[in-house]
Amino acid sequence: MCFAGTRLCVHWWLNNLPPVEIDGKYPIPSSANPDNTNNEIGTTFPFSNPPYAARSYAYVSVAQYDALVAAMAYKQIYKRKAPNLTDASIVPSLVSAPGGATSYSYPSEDAVLAGASYELMKRLFPRTEDTLYLYKMKEQQKWYKVWSGAATKSDIEAGEKLGKAVALKVVARFGNDGMKNAVGNQAKWDSLFKRAEERGDVAWKSMEEAPRPPMLPLFGNVKTWNMDFATMKDISTRFPPYNTKSEEFKKDLAEVRAYSDKPTRENIAIVHYWADGAGTHTPPGHWNQIAEEYIANDRESEVRAARNYALLNTAMMDAAVSCWYTKNFFYTARPSQMDPEINTYRVAEFPVLYFRTLYVLRFCCNGIRLSVPIRCRQI
Repeated sequence: MCFAGTRLCVHWWLNNLPPVEIDGKYPIPSSANPDNTNNEIGTTFPFSNPPYAARSYAYVSVAQYDALVAAMAYKQIYKRKAPNLTDASIVPSLVSAPGGATSYSYPSEDAVLAGASYELMKRLFPRTEDTLYLYKMKEQQKWYKVWSGAATKSDIEAGEKLGKAVALKVVARFGNDGMKNAVGNQAKWDSLFKRAEERGDVAWKSMEEAPRPPMLPLFGNVKTWNMDFATMKDISTRFPPYNTKSEEFKKDLAEVRAYSDKPTRENIAIVHYWADGAGTHTPPGHWNQIAEEYIANDRESEVRAARNYALLNTAMMDAAVSCWYTKNFFYTARPSQMDPEINTYRVAEFPVLYFRTLYVLRFCCNGIRLSVPIRCRQI
């Protein structure tokens, strides 16, 4: 059974940063032209950065969990036994766990998952090549129970319809959560820079030869799952960062420089393990991978596993929204911008790493409800 962890989603997180164009500007991926037909956009859609990934994992997980809950409810209503429990001559290559809702085959939980996942993921990853692959995976997952002798065609058809119906409820939220405005425009980017300078601080700027725009600077306005906007805003701005001219900031900067000047093999190994930059499943995917190991070792049921993924991923999305709101509200320079002698072991083009993205997600994933932002240093 595949969920919103690495087995189902990781293929689409492995995208690289869009390359710079001849005019020195960077293309912005467009969902209206995901295949980049005739190179009209300059890059395919999406570029799966951490905010995009966190949101994607959350929506797929919620759709899967809600669809499974509905499927289990209908199983208890109809109580249709699996084919092998009705006809002893059928010897399935897969056997459902004895007793309980999993002994009932209508509607198929596999088809429910396939239908729900496909509806979300084809919108998240709309390139032709991706949607064809997703369709293939959907068909394989929904029909394997028939091929194995554990379900009937009507079990599968009912499951897919139910999964799609539930997914479309989630899609309605997906289309109106504010993500479409997360990129912003040049005027907005300039205003963030200006606000930091007016505060008497040094604003973040891209350190690349061809400067990149900030990464989804308005992602902090995307609708959260577990708190309203006012609560999220209060949490995200309650503790402002040190001013870059302050002694406190200089002390923190010196600490970063010390780590940079004398790196240890252990520290470098940890940096590379957690960097999760371009070409990876990103920090949210990393935590899904960790969760997957626990879920497999605990031999959790489909519903419990789906619930755990939904809790994990909605919490991480909320943490990412809050983190991005903080980054772009203060728009503070990075240590390597303030001290060019600092050697970074990873390229980070997120603006304003005041709250370390991975630290916020780790705090969230350790089972602690994120109620106040944590003042943390950058490495």
